[in-house]
Amino acid sequence: SVNDLPYFTLKKLVEGPPNKSGLVRTLWNGAKVISYSVQEGIATVDFSREVLGYGGGTTAETMFVDSVVQTLTQLESVDAVQFLFAGEKLDYLPEGTDVSSPISGTAKINYRQ
Repeated sequence: SVNDLPYFTLKKLVEGPPNKSGLVRTLWNGAKVISYSVQEGIATVDFSREVLGYGGGTTAETMFVDSVVQTLTQLESVDAVQFLFAGEKLDYLPEGTDVSSPISGTAKINYRQ
């Protein structure tokens, strides 16, 4: 059903691209979605701590955050994403990305203001 679309899209993102597709994973192996909900345009996604296993690197961190935000904000019901990690809200990810409040999607893919 349409209500399950956010979960379905997250599940596909966590699974990563098909082998031999030439595409790169944006979520670390072993990452899981513990829970998600959408209220008043904000998707709250609780990831397992494994999602932070990229071990640093601004490119890996940016790809992770952007892939989740852009995937979910393409849906009509989602305007922004609040990240949680094992039930906790962090202020910053290891490379300094601010995840203390919901992150809105951009109008264009691969475009930063």
